[in-house]
Amino acid sequence: MNIQVMWDDERKWAVRYVFAPKWSWDDLKNAFGEAYALMDTVEYPVHSILDLTQTHTLPEHAITQIGKFGLSDMAHKNQSRLIVLVGINAFVRALISAAGKIFKPLNEHNDLRFVNTLGEAQKIVESQKAEETSKRT
Repeated sequence: MNIQVMWDDERKWAVRYVFAPKWSWDDLKNAFGEAYALMDTVEYPVHSILDLTQTHTLPEHAITQIGKFGLSDMAHKNQSRLIVLVGINAFVRALISAAGKIFKPLNEHNDLRFVNTLGEAQKIVESQKAEETSKRT
């Protein structure tokens, strides 16, 4: 499998996707299926951490595919809006930004954050969970 899917830690607040250097859009679709199986085991919003530190480019048709996945495939009932992308280079970040401008609902339905390290991503998830907890009390 070119994209590994796992809980980020034992608290099950975030699903982590770890991308191999080469992966395909079919790999991502399969990874979403694995992530949904994990999300089915909890009853609260689950954040996403996409670890792309090993990859430096995207498969073909990136803008179209990003729009398609961002608008429809990440639609699990427990999927939160927060998606933290780790280790994205400037070229890939530009493609994602372009897709967000073309497919405006992509930005409306998701809270995309870009960080350099997994530790930074985990801090964002921790902060988001703290905020969600304070809103419930």
